Amino acid sequence: MTLREICESFNIVGKYRSCEQINNGIINKSYIVLYERDGEEAKYLVQCVNKSVFKRPDKIMKNIESVTEFIRDKMIKKGIDPERRVLKYAKTADGKSYVVDEDGNYWRAYGFIDADVYNEAEDEDVIEEVGKAFGEFQRWLIDYDASSLYVSIPNFHNTCRRYDAFYEAVMVDAEDRVDKVAAEIEACRAHETLACKLSLLAQNKEIPLHVTHNDTKSNNVIFDKETKKALAVIDLDTVMPGLIAYDFGDAARFICSNAAEDEPDLEKVTFNLDKYRALTKGFAGTLKGRLTNIEADTLSLGVYSMTVELAVRFLTDYLNGDVYFTTHYPGHNLDRARCQLTLAADIYKKLEEMQKIVREYLY
Repeated sequence: MTLREICESFNIVGKYRSCEQINNGIINKSYIVLYERDGEEAKYLVQCVNKSVFKRPDKIMKNIESVTEFIRDKMIKKGIDPERRVLKYAKTADGKSYVVDEDGNYWRAYGFIDADVYNEAEDEDVIEEVGKAFGEFQRWLIDYDASSLYVSIPNFHNTCRRYDAFYEAVMVDAEDRVDKVAAEIEACRAHETLACKLSLLAQNKEIPLHVTHNDTKSNNVIFDKETKKALAVIDLDTVMPGLIAYDFGDAARFICSNAAEDEPDLEKVTFNLDKYRALTKGFAGTLKGRLTNIEADTLSLGVYSMTVELAVRFLTDYLNGDVYFTTHYPGHNLDRARCQLTLAADIYKKLEEMQKIVREYLY
């Protein structure tokens, strides 16, 4: 099937005009497709879902469709125009939100929202808006039955399982690298008990599961070009059951670090409390009165846990011979692990102050 034939399989009103591939994603192939409708242009984003990453694209789309329609219905009931606030997927004649081509590839299409995206968030007003967007995503879905969702990546944020894989990599020592990273291995061991606390709370059902985004980077929020206010959360492939602290924690880990994720100069690696305050103001302020006490008390712990977990994953991959994460030079995963371990150590020192900031905006 050509891209035009794929598009025409959806019930898109208007006449197909053109398409252009875009390269702002690293997982799915994406195209901007232009239609003409009533003398005006209408744009759609058409994507081919990566089956190597997502084994069941049909179930991924069922997750996305269910969650976005749930949010849309709530917005309409509250008198909010959802047109630019939540993604809307095109449907086929038989009501499906995807098309399967002759090679078994899954395609989807949704209305393109002309907006700004920030790959890096430095301005505190932007950071607050990012926090608000992810907080609102949680607020709209606070009463959604997360257990009904397909788990697209099992144990994705199960820190205990990540440690199991890490210890197996240490034991096997596939590339004879264990002796070179004794200090890093010991640092991971030292963080284990506290870093695994959230996973254990979830396993023991002491903390509720919610719908989580699981990729809460600043570039997964789109902004109005004029008002500079956040419009919607995008890139919903990893939507599945999880802890709110995971979404908040990963956002803070990524946005509030003063250094890149793989910064080799560890003197530059610190956690920025001003950025954290801005993110928390947006996220926690939006969820005020909506979280259980234990959720509120573990939000800052989520930042620490997500940082340690990623460090463990990087070091595990280094020990296994760099088979999972794409690397750009020898020792790249080791630099990443060291950077995240340094960041985790700084976060640990600031946990009490971080939780005070949470309480300031949540209560």
